[in-house]
Amino acid sequence: MLELEKLSVSYGPVRAVNELSLRVPSAGAVAILGPNGAGKTSTLRAISGLVPHGGAVLLNGRKLSGRSPREIARTGVIQVPEGRRVFGSLSVEENLHVGMVAGRGRERRFSISDVYDLLPALARMRGRAAWALSGGEQQMLAVGRALVASPEVLLLDEPSLGLAPAVADRIYDTFRQLKGSVGLVIVEQMAARALAVVDEVFVLREGETAGAGAATEFADPVRLARLMIGVHEDDAHPAS
Repeated sequence: MLELEKLSVSYGPVRAVNELSLRVPSAGAVAILGPNGAGKTSTLRAISGLVPHGGAVLLNGRKLSGRSPREIARTGVIQVPEGRRVFGSLSVEENLHVGMVAGRGRERRFSISDVYDLLPALARMRGRAAWALSGGEQQMLAVGRALVASPEVLLLDEPSLGLAPAVADRIYDTFRQLKGSVGLVIVEQMAARALAVVDEVFVLREGETAGAGAATEFADPVRLARLMIGVHEDDAHPAS
């Protein structure tokens, strides 16, 4: 469904992402893991058309590269950015109605009622202004707003950042329910949460692919940490 072909992102002389290639199968789930500065958010921003990039981004074989963020959202590639970014002066339900704009002209995948079923906490506060929600409630609203945009692929940037563990668990339970109905690309610092949901993993380090494979291959947190910081197996066990 979603393919990146040698995606590169630069900020002046700094190469943030260097020729990253990956594929997200139809309704599949992929995690992009790595330390701060690895290029994870830059990858999502390039997919969404928010930063210039080299290489190509394709959805169902059609090139997205060069299109505006608005045009890309209309294809069904919907990003939930880090920091939630809900419309604080609007109510929960008004935020959801705004989210429906990107889905116009395409088959409606999720209604507002569906969102309330998935995230019942939002149903109880549908008339409340978004600024008055907790961080976890705003994250739920950001996810709900993305769902009513009828996504084919959801790009989720640090969805558990700053949330209490119990709240993050509820957010990830929603992702598990969504798995198989939409594509998921999850950028996450808390790797264990993402690994419990996704099928495949790409580990970035300084813009380069440090590892890739099935999620089960990255279940060992020590091995994953070594990949992220660039420690090879031979270096980790020096000869005595």
